[in-house]
Amino acid sequence: MQVQIAKYLKLKHPDIIFRMDMGGIKLNMGQAVLWSRMQSGRAYPDCFIAEPRSGYSGLFLELKHSKNEVYRKNGELRNLKHIIEQHEMLMELTRKGYYASFSYGFDYTIELIENYLKC
Repeated sequence: MQVQIAKYLKLKHPDIIFRMDMGGIKLNMGQAVLWSRMQSGRAYPDCFIAEPRSGYSGLFLELKHSKNEVYRKNGELRNLKHIIEQHEMLMELTRKGYYASFSYGFDYTIELIENYLKC
């Protein structure tokens, strides 16, 4: 999904500066250790769009294939370590002035990005 979103951004918004995390890319052990050392910590979001809008400094998205990965049917956050860490990171980024959110699937992610960029 990250590759699809990157292609979309390059075609639809060629002047936008963005970055996708390398999560999901297979690294050998040495590369993984080096990559880990170059991060501030765990749970950094998958996508960053460096475009200020409506008082936000930029857009951070944690990409998921479906909402069920993050929330239970009753709307509560799933009690999974990585989901809790990601949620806490998104809340911290929000406190620092960014729009930061979970995003679900390609279509919803594009809708979220377009709505953000229109502001």
